[in-house]
Amino acid sequence: MPRGISMKLVPALLCALFSGGVSASGFQLMEQNASGIGNAYAGSAAVAENASTIYFNPAGMTQLQRLEVSGGLAVVKPSFRFNDKGSSVNTLAGTGEGGDAGGWAYVPNGYVSWGVTKDLYVGLGISAPFGLKTEYDDRWVGAAQSRLFEIKTINVNPSIAYRVSDKVSLGFGLNWQKLDATYERLSNVSSTASLLKLKLSDDAWGWNAGALFSVSPSTKVGVSYRSAIKYKTDGHMNRNGAWYSDNKASLKLPDTAILSVTQKLSDKWEMLGDI
Repeated sequence: MPRGISMKLVPALLCALFSGGVSASGFQLMEQNASGIGNAYAGSAAVAENASTIYFNPAGMTQLQRLEVSGGLAVVKPSFRFNDKGSSVNTLAGTGEGGDAGGWAYVPNGYVSWGVTKDLYVGLGISAPFGLKTEYDDRWVGAAQSRLFEIKTINVNPSIAYRVSDKVSLGFGLNWQKLDATYERLSNVSSTASLLKLKLSDDAWGWNAGALFSVSPSTKVGVSYRSAIKYKTDGHMNRNGAWYSDNKASLKLPDTAILSVTQKLSDKWEMLGDI
């Protein structure tokens, strides 16, 4: 990035946010359906309760009715607070601890599956698998580092599933995913504070696959895998609304794998588990 400003750190920030499966859990949104919230998404690759199985394990479509539609909206309220222990900063950026950088977020999802034949199913899912936003006060002690950081994704997932036998079903899906990132901070130039805003975006392709095994009438085992997706984002930076520089950043969202088991214990009880 030109002019030697600290915005050159943004690609590193983006990569750090998504590096590794564990750290990515802070930005990965598990809320991909409404039905799984009540049991914390346990057994997600084996349950196949509705068309949202397209996201967790497309092979589960073979357990559904001929036509099923599922939709949901998750409401999330994270909280992020900075506790100042005596920072020394340029007061042009502001003072104070920035307030609560968290806020209300809404995560929608929708799915439809259709049985072409008794054993062949197709489906389509639309969801938001990654995202987060932090927004501090306009002027605060850390405004020169960050005032706002927001990442949004949308994932379109056409899928197909086939029942190989009464005990084995296989599924596969393609994923078109779009990412938008926005970063804002204050910059001091000529003894005045100006707002720098960086916007980056890209779209990329990935895939997911799964298998569902009906071990017995009361036991199901599901395995699924969702590939990593690599982005080469580009965009531009504005200073107080005027173009300032062009920018690029490469980042990789991690892959995920799930092993699930559901065990029916009685007419009223069922045990669900995930790895």
